[in-house]
Amino acid sequence: QRHIYLDEIKIFSYPYKIFPVGTVPYRDIYYCDEGYGLVTYRSDRFGLRNDDSVWSANNLKNKNQTFFIGDSFVQGACVENNQTISENFRKFRGKDNILNLGSSGNGPNDYRAILRLIVEPTLNYSQKKSDVILAFTANDRTRIKKFDDDQEQLLYESVEIVETFNNAKGIFPKKFYLESVNEIVRKNINLRPSLSKRVKSNNYFFPDLKLSNLKYFLKSKLKVTSVFSSYLKREFDKSYTYRAINDLHNICHKKCNPYVVYLPTSEFWRPDSTSNIYKKNISEVANKFGIPFFDASEVINPRNDENYAIEGPHFSPIGYEKVARGIYQFILKN
Repeated sequence: QRHIYLDEIKIFSYPYKIFPVGTVPYRDIYYCDEGYGLVTYRSDRFGLRNDDSVWSANNLKNKNQTFFIGDSFVQGACVENNQTISENFRKFRGKDNILNLGSSGNGPNDYRAILRLIVEPTLNYSQKKSDVILAFTANDRTRIKKFDDDQEQLLYESVEIVETFNNAKGIFPKKFYLESVNEIVRKNINLRPSLSKRVKSNNYFFPDLKLSNLKYFLKSKLKVTSVFSSYLKREFDKSYTYRAINDLHNICHKKCNPYVVYLPTSEFWRPDSTSNIYKKNISEVANKFGIPFFDASEVINPRNDENYAIEGPHFSPIGYEKVARGIYQFILKN
């Protein structure tokens, strides 16, 4: 089936009082093509991009844990399974149980939901040494306030979704949660292919430098209002990004090692004149809570084409590997 964005499920999830953390489980999903061919993967029991064995008792009870939380860059758009940040990281920390909790389209409230509904109960179950890596990109700061307010309410009302009824088997999603997600998708979401020959990532970027791409570039570079810039500078403590970092701090207290990472977007595919302000905000908040902050711009040059996909805004296989190596080396130092 086609890749489903969590916001598609979330729109219909309020009556069920579930905050979706993944798509439909155990499905073969075609994802996207940014110049390397159509990428597919099989979802795990939570509808995330992992080998399902990461949730087994053996991996959770006997290995140290490393969690990656983020959006499509963490999920690994649009590269093969072995080229994602988490799988590249596994090359350096192969003895750890590495969990990819990223999903395309996710934002700060989704990160908060994953921290509370997935990471926290998994930490309690595992009780092994754990690293939790929360990654932000520039578009995490462009959220629709009303929609995010509704999501926050849904997060507080959401039922628990993790089942640990049998310690010998590991962690599972609760039956009600799975039934709800499947029902929402079955009743409300069209799973037919949207593009027959090439699935573009979100369909919002352009394969060539066309007039529309130039307009997008100019809009992103030039139309940054003083009011918005002021908000980024002065009222960041009211943002959902701030709350996500705060949740990371609270959940990891004496339970895990938290890290905050900033992933730079391409100056060609996704130019953003507010990205440096946003990055500075994140760095200051991480420092406030005593959380090590890694700016992946140190290893990824946003102006270097080799770091990004041939036909899209995400990292190239080389870029994903550079970021994974950079995070690994940063954790070693901290």
